[in-house]
Amino acid sequence: MQQLDRIVVDECHTVLDSSSQFRPKLKQLGELSLIGVQMVYLTATLPPRDEEEFFQLMHIPREHVKLFRGRTTRANIQYRVQEVELPPIPTKRGGRGSGRGSGRGGGNDPRDNSQAGFEPAIQDAVSQVVQQKLKQYPAPAKIIIYSSVIKGAEGVAEALQCPLYHRNVDSAEGKARRLDDWRRAVGDGGLSQGRVVVATNALGLGVDIPDIRVVIHIGKIYTLKDYA
Repeated sequence: MQQLDRIVVDECHTVLDSSSQFRPKLKQLGELSLIGVQMVYLTATLPPRDEEEFFQLMHIPREHVKLFRGRTTRANIQYRVQEVELPPIPTKRGGRGSGRGSGRGGGNDPRDNSQAGFEPAIQDAVSQVVQQKLKQYPAPAKIIIYSSVIKGAEGVAEALQCPLYHRNVDSAEGKARRLDDWRRAVGDGGLSQGRVVVATNALGLGVDIPDIRVVIHIGKIYTLKDYA
């Protein structure tokens, strides 16, 4: 009938992540609400404290919003932090550093370099966790390892002999092929048995794979909602 009844925006929380360098056109989605049709916004990761900012970006008067919120508590999900002991750091005067490190890039550790990969001790710790979880969750269970640093993701993927995914890793067709191989766990599998993928946050939106059992974050995350 040549009529537009409604517009549905999935993963709508990503509008708040938009900047001049990262997906700048997302903020233009707010202009769609001015068309005058029903707007439906779907998200699983928009915190209540960010709702007002979202409504403003979307040009939605608060009194016009019908909000449907489900429970976000998941009793079958367990969160865990594992710290990794790093080797001592020699000081300029020949002294020794404390040697404490968590693999999260915090503190004044000179190894906290956004362009560098992760220490071998951290990679070894990740490998041990992966091997444990592969035994705990048999095939076809999947594991995702996230790193906010591309260099770090590359090093871990090489150490585990598993697929790698980030924005510059391949062509669009190549990325799709990598994800398909991981979904089907094809190839020799290497140490990870083909069921593990290492990625940046380029892998996440729109991924709906029911047999993911473990998500591992190495190093810094940008915001707490990245854990979600």
